[in-house]
Amino acid sequence: MRLATVYAKQVSSLVDLITLLRDLNQTVTYEYAARYIGLLPDGERWNLPRLGAMSKLLNAAATLVAGGDTDLKVEDFARIVNKRTGEPGAGFDDYCNS
Repeated sequence: MRLATVYAKQVSSLVDLITLLRDLNQTVTYEYAARYIGLLPDGERWNLPRLGAMSKLLNAAATLVAGGDTDLKVEDFARIVNKRTGEPGAGFDDYCNS
């Protein structure tokens, strides 16, 4: 499978996950979200390179939201949180304030 196809499927899965979380009024960790979309296989540890990849996927999903391609709002992205703090990542506030 081509890398662009995998990337598009991961972004689509991420949008689906955020929509589901919004509808259920729930949150998940970045690690859980990465496993859900297939970025982090079972048994592998969460690490900094995966966080960087997850940030890129979240930015791509946010581009879909900004383009009106989904019914999500930027605030819905706050449903993916840091495991230690329970808060969205630092990039979330930067994005909301740009």
